[in-house]
Amino acid sequence: MTEEELNDLFVQVEENDKEKVKNQVELFNQDNQLAHNTAWLISHWIKEAKRIEEQQVELYSKIKEQMELRGIKKFENDFISITYVEPTTRDTFDSKSLKADNPELYAQYLKPSEVKSSVRIKAK
Repeated sequence: MTEEELNDLFVQVEENDKEKVKNQVELFNQDNQLAHNTAWLISHWIKEAKRIEEQQVELYSKIKEQMELRGIKKFENDFISITYVEPTTRDTFDSKSLKADNPELYAQYLKPSEVKSSVRIKAK
């Protein structure tokens, strides 16, 4: 698949034409290697999600700053609800220190839990 075809494919995704993309994207080839177009799409989405997250963090910070300056505790309209949360102190449990100081007691309270399988993907 050419770079132009990949760009066209991404535009289709942006236009929420997911069914068309689903039919065009081959996940793995016969050698069990991730298909180039699939790898490109995943990498592009990861980078785009990171960019959007950075913008979100910046925007949330500005909103919080303005709410503090103006004394706004809550904002609500048809699209969104924003609530200012006052700073507070939270008690946390230091399990690392308990494990170091009293490993037998620590072991008594360990509770195994099942963890589902997953995939970890990083964009380069």
